[in-house]
Amino acid sequence: MIRGKYLGFGDDLSGAAHVRNKVLHAGLDEKDNLAINVVVYDGSHVVGTGRITPDDFSLAGSFRFTIDKVCVLEEYRNSGYGDFIVRMLADRAANAGADKVYAHIPVECRGFFEKLMFIEDKSTVQSSSQTSTMVLTLKDLTTPCGGHCQN
Repeated sequence: MIRGKYLGFGDDLSGAAHVRNKVLHAGLDEKDNLAINVVVYDGSHVVGTGRITPDDFSLAGSFRFTIDKVCVLEEYRNSGYGDFIVRMLADRAANAGADKVYAHIPVECRGFFEKLMFIEDKSTVQSSSQTSTMVLTLKDLTTPCGGHCQN
């Protein structure tokens, strides 16, 4: 059974940092001080992570939330961990009153996010041709998490 945990400011992010270093070749950064991170476990081992950050406070009185740094150790991919991470993060945005959530991702991850009903956000200027910004209307995230997720 997949088990996940939310981590906030002041929590130990060493498991998230370890997975990011192995998969993305990048560690923690200044956004982690504002982010809600998720780590997922296989037994007692952290096998995946992701984070969500509030980006902009809009005139409508709500934040724009962006998911990024979603990664799963190679030997644990295609087992529902990434799906679970994104759903946990999207749930936090929904609980904060958001109706949409954005994802800033490497272009090679578009297919994964499209399976979760994200679409490319054409209104966002890309900082690189190797990244993509996608958006999800949270009410569209309705499919179950394979029946094997627990948070």
